[in-house]
Amino acid sequence: MNRKVIYLTIVVMLFVSLLSAAIVFGQGSDPGQPTEPDVPVPAEPLEGDSNSTPLGSEPGQAGAGAGEIVDGATAVTGTAITYQGRLTEGGSPANGAFDFVFALYDAPVIASQVGITLTQVLTVSGGLFIADLDFGNVFDGAELYLQIGVRPEGSVTPYEILNPRQPLRPTPYALSLRPGADVISSVSNDAIFQTHNTAAIGTTSYALRGETDSASFSAAAIYGRVTSTTPGAYSAGVRGVNEGTLGNGIGVWGSQNGSGWGLYGSSVSGYGAFLTSSGSGGRGLYARGGTNTDADIVLGGSSTADDDGRIISDPNYSSSDIFLSSNDAVVVQLDVDAGTAEDADFSIEDRAANTIFNFDDGGEFAMFEPGVGEMVEILTTELGTDGAQITLRNNAGAATIILDAEYNAGGDGRITTEVLQITGGSDLSEQFDIAAAASTQPQAGVQPQAGYVVSIDLDNPGELVVSSQAYDRTVAGVISGAGGVKPGMLMGQTGSAADGRFPVALTGRVYVWVDAGYGAVQPGDLLTTSNTPGHAMVARDHDQAQGAILGKAMTALPRGCGLVLVLVALQ
Repeated sequence: MNRKVIYLTIVVMLFVSLLSAAIVFGQGSDPGQPTEPDVPVPAEPLEGDSNSTPLGSEPGQAGAGAGEIVDGATAVTGTAITYQGRLTEGGSPANGAFDFVFALYDAPVIASQVGITLTQVLTVSGGLFIADLDFGNVFDGAELYLQIGVRPEGSVTPYEILNPRQPLRPTPYALSLRPGADVISSVSNDAIFQTHNTAAIGTTSYALRGETDSASFSAAAIYGRVTSTTPGAYSAGVRGVNEGTLGNGIGVWGSQNGSGWGLYGSSVSGYGAFLTSSGSGGRGLYARGGTNTDADIVLGGSSTADDDGRIISDPNYSSSDIFLSSNDAVVVQLDVDAGTAEDADFSIEDRAANTIFNFDDGGEFAMFEPGVGEMVEILTTELGTDGAQITLRNNAGAATIILDAEYNAGGDGRITTEVLQITGGSDLSEQFDIAAAASTQPQAGVQPQAGYVVSIDLDNPGELVVSSQAYDRTVAGVISGAGGVKPGMLMGQTGSAADGRFPVALTGRVYVWVDAGYGAVQPGDLLTTSNTPGHAMVARDHDQAQGAILGKAMTALPRGCGLVLVLVALQ
């Protein structure tokens, strides 16, 4: 079985430092007191046994104290181990220089070599020798066996392999770092393990790294768990802190090379993820999809149940709002899966889940009054082929105003209502083209303007001319807009004879230019055309005024020329 283990970088160094071999060239013995092998060695020229001690310790001496923290800022422990053994020759302790060869294997016999082969010339005194062995970063928690070969220094004869291979055993405290081991302690306001990587800026370095080859559903390279059933508010199974004060740095980084999740969180009844920023201008969440068309945030659902994606404000704060702010457009796409039988709507509901606003993917817009029903309906197409229609309803549900862009499928636009109130003007006008005063008059060439009286243009059917003859029975109305009083309703048909540039009041209240030189004007006087182009006058000759009456004065003008408010009523 392939076994991979999560190791802390410096903890691995500590483990390797503590790791040594209780090896005897035949049978292991007490590390502190070397003894002769209990089993006779083969009758070769050289025989030997060995014992191991902790790094930096002589036999019988203690190693580093438990819990001691070594500052690695100035010196970092490497991957070498110290091996101490005893060599006998002809049954007596060997002395002198010898060639040694060392190799690691993953089994006592045959098996595969692990790491490199090391050769050294060592001095043996009284049978004892010490070797510093650096096989590289090979100690991953799997069992390893040391094979030793020896021959006299400078000899060209093959190395004598000492049997059996010796298993490398950890010292007691190093057992807490073996694969599957539990390190149990009670440490307040600190950590059981601490790692500190002092690598220079610009290098890719880790204080903690984990890997796993497992394909299990719940496999994890790093797993953290809070076992208390009543944990503190901000307790965490895994916590990352980045103390950078500038714009760079990440507290916790997650990534995934396929189509899975870079970061995953779940909760039974709380929040699967809690993201917050405590600084001014900070953001609780930043999300970005792969391309401009990829989703930045996806609200999950369920393939086996009706599980809608929802966004809500914090239920613990009654005044919490939700704002959407964009540097450009805000776009809502409906029915993006195109093909389901669902009616895709964009809706707004009140707290009782009553719909108050609805827009569906068919282009229908509606607003509702809870307890009453639909009040406003906007259709982009009325019957699939007709134009748009807007319908407004009263509290009884009856349609009181209908704006139909295409009445009766292909017809004209129409507004249907019970009462039409206009607040922007006070007269009923039609659009006309108007010529200057007739050229046969002495004042020919007077151009039309608001408040001027106009008559029918005999030379141009459907058009008008500035009036310039007293008691003119072709009088047609007054150009609307003088005195700040605008038309209330303006009629005309674009592109036809019933169209023109000027609004002419046919009925209603309008200001009219009057020449009082023909007589002072009092409210109630009938007005007719005059010889002054565009001006009305009081009608003194009632016989001539028949059919030439413009309307009735509503304000006075004792003398001169000025504006008089007139109730237009042609007769």
